[in-house]
This record gives sequence, C-alpha cells and structure tokens, in this order.
Amino acid sequence: MAETLKEYFNHLSHQLDPAKVAGMKATYQFVATGARGGHWFVKIANGGATVAEGSDPSPSITLTAAAEDWLDIINGNMNGQTATFHGADHGLSKDEVHNMKKFIESCGVEPARDYPL
Repeated sequence: MAETLKEYFNHLSHQLDPAKVAGMKATYQFVATGARGGHWFVKIANGGATVAEGSDPSPSITLTAAAEDWLDIINGNMNGQTATFHGADHGLSKDEVHNMKKFIESCGVEPARDYPL
C-alpha cells in the first residue's frame, strides 16, 4: 500500500506485470493536483516500463486527478465507476478513467469493489 504517490512511482517498475503489458507501447503522463501532487510519466514498451518524475514532451495519454484520488485508486479503495463520478469534480473524463484503470490493472493492482461516495 502506497503512502505517497512518490513512493508508488519509485517502486512501479518493479510492480509491473510484464505479461499484462506485452505488446503495449505508450507513455502515460500522470498529473496529480493538490498538496501531495506532482508529475510523473511511465513509458511502457517491450514488456517493461521506465518511470520518471516530471513531464514527458509527448505523452500518449495524460491522466489528471487529485493526489488523494490517485492514492485511493492505487491502493484499491476506489474503482473506475466511483472515480468517474468523483472525477467530475476534478476534471477527470470517462476516457481518462478507462485508461487509468487499464494502466493500474497492468501494474497488478486489484480493482476495488463499489464504494459509495
């Protein structure tokens, strides 16, 4: 369970399930807003990932959400449906939620069950 996003991204390349990203080639840009926020990007290619803090100049996908929402999703406390409704307050589109869910699941995180807001 990640306490901070920095902790999560620092260990992400070791958590990635190569079988789940086989054939994928994408750069995910993560923008976390709020006091515990920041920018990270993940380049997925050849069954592996490179993770770095900062911004990639040409990401395939940019995902933006409040830092606390990211932590809830990463730690399995919020699922895609809840994130979609909650994301309306944070500018998170349905497509971004779908792409975020696909990425999180490729990292071996089990999706959360439905939790009421």
